[in-house]
Order: sequence, then C-alpha cells, then structure tokens
Amino acid sequence: MSQRFPEDYAVVTEDAAINFKTLGRLVGNAVPVLSGEHIGGLFCRARG
Repeated sequence: MSQRFPEDYAVVTEDAAINFKTLGRLVGNAVPVLSGEHIGGLFCRARG
C-alpha cells in the first residue's frame, strides 16, 4: 500500500456507513508513515 498502513488498520469503524469519497479523502490526506517519522525527527533535532 502506498500509505504503508498496517494490514489490520481500520480507517473507519466496522459499523460506519462507507462513503468512498470521504474514505478516499481520509487516505489521500494521510501522511505516509516513513515520511512522518522523518519529518518528526527533523523537528525534534531542530528543537534540540
């Protein structure tokens, strides 16, 4: 998967009605995990 979500990750709850437009927006707006880790590391190093 391009966003690298774990296989068992639930984007929506099991009882939620699935709206593919909203679901696509949620996944599309997500920051990929490895990018988030890298950016977070940069912030932490910059703060000292």
